[in-house]
Amino acid sequence: MIIKKQIALGVALACSAGAAFATEPNGIPFGPFRAYPSLSYDLKYEDNVYRTESNEQDGWVNVLTPAIELRGLSGPNAYVLGYALSKAWYSEDGGQNDYLHHRLYANAALEFATRHHLDLSYEFKDWTDPRGSDFEADEVVDVVRDTGPGTDVDEWHQHQLGGTYTFGAPSARGRLELHADQAWRRYDNNGQEYRDRDATTLGATFYARVMPKTSLLFEVAQTDIDYVNERAAPPGSTSLDSTERRYLAGVTWDATAKTTGTAKVGYLTKDFDDGSRDDFSGGSWEVGVTWRPLTYSAVDLTTSRTTSEQTTGTDDYVLTKDFGIAWTHDWGVRLSTKFDAKWAWDEYNTTDREDDRSTYGMGLTYALNHWLDLGASYRYLERDSSAAGKDYDNNTFMLTLKAAL
Repeated sequence: MIIKKQIALGVALACSAGAAFATEPNGIPFGPFRAYPSLSYDLKYEDNVYRTESNEQDGWVNVLTPAIELRGLSGPNAYVLGYALSKAWYSEDGGQNDYLHHRLYANAALEFATRHHLDLSYEFKDWTDPRGSDFEADEVVDVVRDTGPGTDVDEWHQHQLGGTYTFGAPSARGRLELHADQAWRRYDNNGQEYRDRDATTLGATFYARVMPKTSLLFEVAQTDIDYVNERAAPPGSTSLDSTERRYLAGVTWDATAKTTGTAKVGYLTKDFDDGSRDDFSGGSWEVGVTWRPLTYSAVDLTTSRTTSEQTTGTDDYVLTKDFGIAWTHDWGVRLSTKFDAKWAWDEYNTTDREDDRSTYGMGLTYALNHWLDLGASYRYLERDSSAAGKDYDNNTFMLTLKAAL
């Protein structure tokens, strides 16, 4: 692992997945909308597909992604409707890792008056959990680690509906946002029905403008998480139903042409319905800052501290702190690059397991013409865990070709 790490970091210093495409599609008139079709092809090589500590398996992946987005304007209102399909073929394991993803989304930004604004959103995803991640059931990963591929990748689908009502003009001294969101997730194979859950979020944020482009904010939100098929859970497990509450205060600014950002700090609680579960209460934060030293160069900084659901092991939740940095730069009309890194620290509440996770990426995109991009990227993942058998590292190399009209 040490040799691999040295090679990975050496390459990282020299050429990341996620580099922005340079294409600037014009779109095609489509009734009251304008259609923006695209087609991308990715060729990937991974040296540790299952992200295991031992018995590592490499493989090639071909991913084809056609997509289309419709955009329309009607007076002050804006509408977006999009769909993307992503099909992946793995070179190994008889198709057990192959997947077919669907994503359908719609957004509407409605202006009723200067002081009344409503944003509505809907998203449907037919998706899979990444191999070897902590979203995948432990028993599946253990089989792979010991004997090789076990079952097909975990599949799920989710509907998510959200809305935000804003009272107050952007230039007003006070502005109130009311937010509601509902998500329904269902697992479709591998006996994972006990992970099916609904999540309902209600929240409010008040903005107080203290300078022309700077506002203080005060936010409260509550999320109710309901596991709907707990009878299908493994024997001995208890309810994971819980209520999360967030109380945050902070600042948001667009002070100069070079710096924008939002920083929120506060308190988070997670209370389980089952008294045998371990509740959480403690500090929480969400920070995102963008610095543009040049019009064609940007540095993004992010950090957060929050809890996440732990449905595949014996713990009640995972407390995660993370910090990320990304630099994107345009080297002219045709060439752009991106370098990024992220570090995360996971604390599992019951087993006292602690993980350190690192991600390093780099990539470049070259515009062959105004509608066709060629990209190359590299990404390195590593996890160091206090739990036996949970360490891994992963190197991924990818070539991308994308056409957009």
